[in-house]
Amino acid sequence: MPANGGRDRDRRRTVADGTVRLMIVALLGGLLVACDGTGPVTTGKASGGPSSGTAAAAPPPASLPGTAGTASPSAPAVSPAPATPVPAGGPGTTRGTGTRASQSTGQGFVDTAVENRLPGARGWQTSQSERSGRRRRIEGFGHAISVTAGTPVRLFVSASASTFRIQMLRLGWYQGLGAREVWTSVPVAGGLQAPARKDPVTRMLSAPWKVSATVPTDGLVAGDYVLKLLGADGASSFVPFIVRETRSTDALLMLNSALTWVAYNPWGGANSYSATGGGEGSTKGFEGRSVVSSFDRPFARGSGTGGLFDEEFNLVSAAERGGLRLNYAAEGDLHSTPQILDGARGAALLGHSEYWSRPMRAALTAARDRGVNLGFFGANHIFRRIRLAPSAQGPDRLMINYKLAAEDPDKTADSTADWPKDPFPDPEISLLGTQYRCAKTRADLVITEPDSWLFSGLHLTRGQKLPGMIGPEYDRVVPALKPPRPIQIMAHSPVPCYGQPDFSDLTWYSHPSGAGVFSAGTLDWNMGLTSRDKLTRTVVTTATERVLAAIARPKAAQTVPAIDTMARYYHNPSGIPLDLDGKPVLPSKRP
Repeated sequence: MPANGGRDRDRRRTVADGTVRLMIVALLGGLLVACDGTGPVTTGKASGGPSSGTAAAAPPPASLPGTAGTASPSAPAVSPAPATPVPAGGPGTTRGTGTRASQSTGQGFVDTAVENRLPGARGWQTSQSERSGRRRRIEGFGHAISVTAGTPVRLFVSASASTFRIQMLRLGWYQGLGAREVWTSVPVAGGLQAPARKDPVTRMLSAPWKVSATVPTDGLVAGDYVLKLLGADGASSFVPFIVRETRSTDALLMLNSALTWVAYNPWGGANSYSATGGGEGSTKGFEGRSVVSSFDRPFARGSGTGGLFDEEFNLVSAAERGGLRLNYAAEGDLHSTPQILDGARGAALLGHSEYWSRPMRAALTAARDRGVNLGFFGANHIFRRIRLAPSAQGPDRLMINYKLAAEDPDKTADSTADWPKDPFPDPEISLLGTQYRCAKTRADLVITEPDSWLFSGLHLTRGQKLPGMIGPEYDRVVPALKPPRPIQIMAHSPVPCYGQPDFSDLTWYSHPSGAGVFSAGTLDWNMGLTSRDKLTRTVVTTATERVLAAIARPKAAQTVPAIDTMARYYHNPSGIPLDLDGKPVLPSKRP
């Protein structure tokens, strides 16, 4: 997204709406089958701040009035449930319905065929009043966004009620219900915790809270999980976490975009875009943005899950219904544990993965270069270059992103200017095949290669439109930036870019290593999986099934090679886009 660009993410659909649509689609027969830190945070002059310095990790807070019932930070004082036996492989102690343990393939990867025979949970979503409430009566965060099975999750919760319970759910297909209950706790002491703490230099916001409970993860298979916090007063919200295997041998690695979630998180009053926490603000608001974003606080959006529900849940459900062999991770896990890509057949970027450090990008590029397939389901990937640093809770909990090179005191190649920009430009097109172009736009997706492997058999015609599928951000092929070849453009959609004519491209390219790389070219691709428009739902579902199946096979480009079609849509080497009749589309003059 541009430095002062953004969008109103409150308008995006919630998981409750998506789950209802998934169940409807299922009835219609529709849907598919962190890590070492990089050192202290350096801060430079940003609107009157000192030219350099170090943002020290916040010490554990002293006891505060009104926080009765919170546990000591050093002691997991809550045994989340009485000693009721559970099936082999499940968490250590548990109680409640739907607590049967996940079934593993023997390496911790999820056996989706087995998972889908287990009962799904009904009524697990938060209420509309909780989703829309500006000040939640219960909220929390975990000490890590991603863990290996057996690593307990320290949970920090602030609740208006005196007690609350914790329900662990694994997200997936589960007969269209979208989640399965894994574990529930006994009542846990609640109480309100301290207000947000703001660093005066970096404007970093954090929650200086005490540990409320420790949640076991023994025996869990890889997957996206949420902890539902259920206050005794009826309030509820979620805390997301991921269970990962250390390697992805013969599996498709599902990468959640947690760093983008934290960048957009307005909890405490600001985020990476605005002093007010919105997607876009005035110049003054932009100058007041947080240049360091912390995971040590709740997510204010997505019912407490950031972008997991709004942008990624649909694809998780689709992949799990497809019976694929899956591993899961946060994209930030690539920063210090790149070996998680070892042996992987493919990696799927699930939604809007905008924020990437140099080690992260190097790991994904190296994987492609040895034949690992990639799927970019969304748009505006790998656009912001960042650095990661530890917090008091653990490694890689702080994301540093000045956005403007002049403000970043780090003048090396780790400078947090955008990837395509000076002083160290490296546009993301070299990996994706497409390049980010614009935000805050909307247009129809136009199918231009109906006989391609992605759309064949769907009885589409050239020029067929899927209403409103392009936006609010999009990517396209930019010939002047020399995308990987051969690259096949299968949808080429006219779209306005800040008042100028442009195009969004859906692409597939073949790499010499045998890797195949898919780019959807529109941020809302996954929304099409539950679209109310039948044609859109059918086309996006079928295409998604085919891409997932392709990138879950070894070296997909050897089976489905790209047919280079760039010259059909762009004058080479000038890169001027062409319309469907082959005529140049030239920018109009600004008024």
